[in-house]
Amino acid sequence: MAYSLAITQAIEIMLYISVKMEEGHYEYLSTKYISQKLSIPSPSVSKILKYLLSSGLVETKEGAGGGILLRKSSKDITLLDVFLAIENQKSLFKKGNIGRLNEKAENIVVNMNEALTGVEEIMKESLKSTTLYDLIKDEIK
Repeated sequence: MAYSLAITQAIEIMLYISVKMEEGHYEYLSTKYISQKLSIPSPSVSKILKYLLSSGLVETKEGAGGGILLRKSSKDITLLDVFLAIENQKSLFKKGNIGRLNEKAENIVVNMNEALTGVEEIMKESLKSTTLYDLIKDEIK
């Protein structure tokens, strides 16, 4: 039941870019620069940025002075947006099948799956209610 490290790394990348932009630095940040500053391997940063780009959270510019910027304000990007960009609608829990020996066991599995789905919905609602800006607002200059 674990999500990939890429989610945490994606949030770190998005927060780093958010802080830079909120402080008035609107230069595009290179993958190499982000990788060095956050100690995330460059191939991982590149892969994460592809997901963030395809979901419309960042924009890129190639060539000299190129790199990555947020496509919209950090006040308009939620942790759920980042989560969905990376996980692409994967379920938090792999739904169980503990051996459908009889009706009682089947009912137990159904109850368990409903409970786990409920937990996942609560987590998504929490992620949806937190923006990147919420996490950085006390730290920006």
